[in-house]
Amino acid sequence: MPCWKSCSGSPTWAHQEKLSRNPKPTASPPRLTPANCSGSRINGWRRAVGGVREWLGGDEPDQRIRELEMIRGRLNAAMRLLDEALLRPDANRVYWFSQVSRAENLLQRAAPINVGSLLRERVYAERRSTVFTSATLAVGGTFDYFSSRVGLGAEIEELILPSPFDFYHQALVCLPTDIPLPEDERFDAAVEELIAAVARRVGGRTLALFTSHRQLRDVHAGLKQRMDLDEVLILGQGIDGQRRQLLKTFEEAQRPLLLGTSSFWEGIDIPGERLSCVIVVRLPFPVPTDPIHAARAEQVRDPFSQLALPQAALRLKQGFGRLIRRSTDRGAVAILDNRILGRDYGKAFLEVLPPASRYVGPAVEIAGRIGAWLEGV
Repeated sequence: MPCWKSCSGSPTWAHQEKLSRNPKPTASPPRLTPANCSGSRINGWRRAVGGVREWLGGDEPDQRIRELEMIRGRLNAAMRLLDEALLRPDANRVYWFSQVSRAENLLQRAAPINVGSLLRERVYAERRSTVFTSATLAVGGTFDYFSSRVGLGAEIEELILPSPFDFYHQALVCLPTDIPLPEDERFDAAVEELIAAVARRVGGRTLALFTSHRQLRDVHAGLKQRMDLDEVLILGQGIDGQRRQLLKTFEEAQRPLLLGTSSFWEGIDIPGERLSCVIVVRLPFPVPTDPIHAARAEQVRDPFSQLALPQAALRLKQGFGRLIRRSTDRGAVAILDNRILGRDYGKAFLEVLPPASRYVGPAVEIAGRIGAWLEGV
């Protein structure tokens, strides 16, 4: 029988517990146990809902009855999933419980570990052909990582087309050499200072991409207290609104600075001068304790090189793609994570970036370089 395995540290949830099929003894039991999530309680709720339904009038199509039927259906689904997770786990599924931040709610979750087999069975087998197209599918000049994730075999046809953009003249990549490493306690202060300097120099028009909600909140609080940003509208995801509302405000404001996390790394289209600078705070490695990533990592020989690195490189490529959306766009990307220059794996990130102009130098020069670039100097 599986046991609970702690997966705390997620950016979205206050606490997560993942089911592990090969548990290791621990000094103290985890906070969640099968006993206090047992099916007996759910069965009791199901019987209570059924009793209330009969009391309300049996089969009469009343709104209250329909709502109770929905509740009973959800309880049945929860019971089936709990039974599967504890007694008959699917080898291709990962199961976990999430406690929502600042709430007592406990969410029961499950997800496929390898979606490739599901796609082959339910999508590819039913179609004569399937086309995948995107500007960010290839990593290192190949589709190997993407193909392995979505279950594509050797029979596929591949095509990589040149970009229609002149990145060398349209985009500038800035790599500061003297910012502390992300694990250094001085990193957040350095990030705040550079973001503030860029926002002042270019008049807002900046999107800062974070990988941590905690760091976003801390930097947002620091920026809000600065007197030198009085004319800049500072927007933080989850603080000043959610994605759709923040994007609308960003596009309408005169001098906006938007701090965003996961959902802002892709699917954003703000062409022209309204978005002139993208700041990547940290290399977007997946959270090691994320239940789905942890389950996939258990199935490969080298989780870092086979999963974490290509996934992060693809994510960085998507983040860069927020900048240049039209052939007339011009802008800059600053990557503040020094590991891209100082670690052996940094080359994998540099290789996925378009052939843009590049500045490598002191952080204090970044804002000026970006401002001059945008002004065509």
